[in-house]
This record gives sequence, C-alpha cells and structure tokens, in this order.
Amino acid sequence: MATEAKNSKDGNGIPGFSGRLNYLFDLAGAPRDTRQTWGSQKWKCVPNTVARWLKEDCPPKFSMLSEVVTDLLLLVPGRYDKTTTLAWLYTGQPNPFDVNHTSLSEPIDHVLQAKIYNRLYQMCDYVGENLDELPQENVNKLVSSVYWYLSLRKKYGLDYDPRLATQIMRKLLAVQVPSIQSIE
Repeated sequence: MATEAKNSKDGNGIPGFSGRLNYLFDLAGAPRDTRQTWGSQKWKCVPNTVARWLKEDCPPKFSMLSEVVTDLLLLVPGRYDKTTTLAWLYTGQPNPFDVNHTSLSEPIDHVLQAKIYNRLYQMCDYVGENLDELPQENVNKLVSSVYWYLSLRKKYGLDYDPRLATQIMRKLLAVQVPSIQSIE
C-alpha cells in the first residue's frame, strides 16, 4: 500500500505539490470527477491515499511517486523527462510542460538533484535503512544542502566530485541515520 509524507498542515508537506500533481493528472487525461478512484485502481491503493496526494500537498514516498510519474508521462502527449518532472513536483520549478517558461534565477540542475537522491537511497540501503522512512522535510533539507554546496563548486569552475558529494551526504545524513558513518 502507498504511503506518503506528513500533511503540509503539519509543516512537513510540500507546498504546491497537490496543484502540480493535479496539473499532471490533467495533462495525462485523468478524469477529474473520479480521479481518486482512477488513481487508486491504477496504483493499487485506497482512494483516500490518492486524495491526500491531490488535495493535501502530501506526496507519496519517492518510489511510489516515481511510478506515478512514469505512468502519467506515458499518457501525456509528447516526450517529457521523468527526472525533471519529479523535481518540478517537489520544487515547482521549472515547469517542464510550459514551453514559454523563463526563469530569472539560475536553472536547476535536475540531473544533479537526481544523482543526490539516488546516492542517498544507495547509502541508506547499504546500511539497511530506508530513506523513505525519514521525515520528508529532513530529506528535502539534506538534498537542498548538498545541492547548494555542489552548485557553488560548479559556479566557481570546480568539477563535480562524486567522492566529495558522498562525503558531504554521509556527514549530513549521519544526523538522521548514525550507521551511515560506517560507509567508506
């Protein structure tokens, strides 16, 4: 059964997530009046779970959201990148479906964000932990911190160093999962 992060009313949801997910459902042609039932049948969960995703800014766990996005993108006309879409659902920018989208801020390196998430999952899995069981707010802060640091390196012409990224992630993640320190 699908599970999700805590409700945004508790301060742990992702503001705007439900609006963006509903927009993706619209693009995929999901029926508006029976969307919860449609989603629950498609992803084998109860309608109330889908309702939380669509109404309460409460995303499913990353693995489930990845499956949802993969399925919905198959129904959207055109070709869209799954990683960019996942990042957009979490952050709200840039909208991969808006061809006129321009941003005054520096573009987000979605590939780097995906690498950070992937490496965090690998690190947790290596020590027998599940990243999805950590509070979503803490995972988001961790990813943002690592991303910010690595983005600064890139801005000043320093190459992406996977070993350095792993060291930074290990130190930050150790606050939540002490057994991470054992990774060399």
